[in-house]
Amino acid sequence: AAKAAAADQAAIDAAVAAATNGTGGNGAAPLGPPLSSGEIDNLHRTIAKRWNVGALSTDASQVIVVVGVTLTQDQKVQEIHMISFTGGPQAAADLAFEAAARAVKRAANDGFNLPPDKYDDWKDLELTFNPTSKSLQ
Repeated sequence: AAKAAAADQAAIDAAVAAATNGTGGNGAAPLGPPLSSGEIDNLHRTIAKRWNVGALSTDASQVIVVVGVTLTQDQKVQEIHMISFTGGPQAAADLAFEAAARAVKRAANDGFNLPPDKYDDWKDLELTFNPTSKSLQ
């Protein structure tokens, strides 16, 4: 019975940690409400306007690339890296990633206009660049 009680308590502790993002309820939870769909759409449009799909090679224009972006609180790019890609060889993916990274950096220079109270929601972004449909998600 003691082992079952310990297992139950461990499950409860894990659920509480997951529900509080591992903060244990100490106030380190996200600062504000999640980004609205309008705020997300605005971010996508801001970056997409600076994404030069026409400059991609034929191979790179077939590659869907997923990019990870970490932003500082003043909305500057701290880090940008390729998470994954599909639709072509590594060399084409590298070219597609470079175009995506340039778009993100140009958009950051002009400003993302993200709400400061929602920093925890937008500090780490995962963006999917799909040149075949010219869409950004």
